Amino acid sequence: MAYVTHGQAPFVARTGSRETTSRGSYTEVHFVDASTTFHCTGSEAKYSAVQLVSGSAYTITLRDGGNVTEGLTAGVVYEFVPTKVVTVASTGVNLLK
Repeated sequence: MAYVTHGQAPFVARTGSRETTSRGSYTEVHFVDASTTFHCTGSEAKYSAVQLVSGSAYTITLRDGGNVTEGLTAGVVYEFVPTKVVTVASTGVNLLK
């Protein structure tokens, strides 16, 4: 808690920071292996970025609608929220939280 002086008496500021991590800062990685369907639901629903590890056969369903099926470069972090990841053959995808 932060202590703030207001006039003569100090008081405790009751509003904390809303953001616990900054953009581009991740605390957890989940690897979606080849030939796997992974649903981002329940406790797994808080992934905020995707990184293609290898391969090129994938379908990533986005929370705001639409699918990503091509165009990702391996090793680059893409900040969009997935709801489902389907990998085929030798494709691997990291989900970042």
